[in-house]
Amino acid sequence: MDNGIYNKEVVCREFGYGWNDLYEKLCGELEPYNAKIMQAKEKYGNLTVYLDEYDKKAYEIVQKYYVLSQYICEQCGNKGIARQDLYYIRTLCDDCYNLEKKKYDI
Repeated sequence: MDNGIYNKEVVCREFGYGWNDLYEKLCGELEPYNAKIMQAKEKYGNLTVYLDEYDKKAYEIVQKYYVLSQYICEQCGNKGIARQDLYYIRTLCDDCYNLEKKKYDI
């Protein structure tokens, strides 16, 4: 049944497991605003969420989680920072960063 409210499980999700909790919290905050999420992905090291239709409050919620994602490792969920010396910008903790460097021989 489609009641106009998004189903967070069928949205196009393109980000690491470390941001799952962040995404779940974002979805919970958006629920009262009936904001329809079209896509959620990592872009330039941040959790970027695209909404179909939204009001100012929904936009502010999305922006809040965009900023929060800058400090959470996309891979594991620990404290992270933007890493700009990999193949593209990623927000990673030290351990995940070192694994990525090793994996790509950087």
